[in-house]
Amino acid sequence: MLAMLCGVLMAGTLFAQETDKFQPPTAPGQAIQPPQEPEPKRTDPKAHLRLGNPVVYQSFTPCRVVDTRNSPGDFGGPKLFASGTRNFNLVPSGGGCGDTLPAGAKALAINVTITDTENTGFLTIWPGGQAQPNASVINWTTSGTTIANAIIVPVGADGSINVFSSQGTHLILDISGYFLDTLEPNDTLLIIGQKPGSSVILGINQSATGFAGVQGFGDGSGSTPRYGVYGNVVSSAGSNSAGVIGVAPGTGIQNPGFRSGVLGVGGPSSNIPVIGIGDFEGVRGINTSGLTSSVASYGSLGFTDAIAIFGQGNSSVTGTKSFVEPHPTDPDKVIRYVSLEGPEAGTYFRGRAKFEGKRAVIEVPESFRMVTEEEGLSIQVTPIGKMAKVAVVEISLGRIVVKASENVEFFYTVNGVRRGFKDFEVIVKADREFTPSSPDAKMPTSLSAVQKQRLIANGIYNADGTVNMLTARRLGWDREWERKQQEVLARRNIENRK
Repeated sequence: MLAMLCGVLMAGTLFAQETDKFQPPTAPGQAIQPPQEPEPKRTDPKAHLRLGNPVVYQSFTPCRVVDTRNSPGDFGGPKLFASGTRNFNLVPSGGGCGDTLPAGAKALAINVTITDTENTGFLTIWPGGQAQPNASVINWTTSGTTIANAIIVPVGADGSINVFSSQGTHLILDISGYFLDTLEPNDTLLIIGQKPGSSVILGINQSATGFAGVQGFGDGSGSTPRYGVYGNVVSSAGSNSAGVIGVAPGTGIQNPGFRSGVLGVGGPSSNIPVIGIGDFEGVRGINTSGLTSSVASYGSLGFTDAIAIFGQGNSSVTGTKSFVEPHPTDPDKVIRYVSLEGPEAGTYFRGRAKFEGKRAVIEVPESFRMVTEEEGLSIQVTPIGKMAKVAVVEISLGRIVVKASENVEFFYTVNGVRRGFKDFEVIVKADREFTPSSPDAKMPTSLSAVQKQRLIANGIYNADGTVNMLTARRLGWDREWERKQQEVLARRNIENRK
């Protein structure tokens, strides 16, 4: 595999001095580029040197691509003649480099050697298909000279370079590396560094119409997953670690003490840490079973135009479940109602009716019949206006019949149990609701004082808020944490093999 330098060449520049005016030699007989008219001034003075997007460098064992001392050919003789230009098509796989040079190479690192020179002269090299630049890469002052110089030169659109020699000379080109703006298959751009308080890689888009500093696309076809940006937290990372972090401006909020794949840190005012936008859903959180792709449960934010939150599976909270209405007169207050809670998954409907002939039939709504178990029905009847004795004669999902001692109006409430949930258990084995996510987790600060005291009393946390490791070992949490770390390593190995 080709070794990759962890650097980026921002512009494929030909490393040689450019002169706008003729200057006299500093020594008798020294050859320099002959006088030429200065090039027109550009808005971007480096525009004529750029390759386009930044490129990365890949080195390899040097190979000889051109040697004019060899027999005549595309990459061999004859010797360069005075005031002549020769074109060499080097990319892809030019000359003696075989299949080393890929078609996507944008620039080449070349060691240029001239030998058996004639008179006093210079050599210029530039991309094929472009105008000859006002720069030289090698100069010589006497005949019979052998000298070398290392350069970086972009190739033309056809993968070629031009070589101009002011005097006759043999030319030897040895290539030691090339620059790409697209990595080759199975290559990874790896950059490792240490930058306290900042980033090893930093992308800043300063354009007035800019879109992003860093952008990733999961491109390609087929069923294999592709990720534009992949963030991973190594098993040895601290609890305040995240694979990808987004921080809103003006915030001092820190990671709340757990490892995460994506962390959004919000700020004041309207600075929102994480936003999901889509025609189908805004954000979906999925829980899978181990390394498989099966979905155990999921929750969606921004599910439809009318549904803000949707979940496939159960929902649990440690606080209350409320709805909120604006206060009709006080802008600094809201009206907050708490959901009724109980030990069963209850259903109900209610209404008002009247006894006729001391008898009444309550029709059960179709929607109630659809979602309610046959067993477990009950009814409350409250006479209106005067006392009356009431009895339930018949109760089913088909109809409810009640009798009374007086023909009076009455209120009624019918209760049932949600279909499929009649065996709901109140006290059950914990499903990680309060289980610490790691040995260095802290007791959640959002819990009530009573809940915190219970977590200390039952041995999940210590009084100082740290994890009770005796409980962790007794219940096997430590083994589960280790298993999760192994799964992370397994996933990383799978990704590395792709």
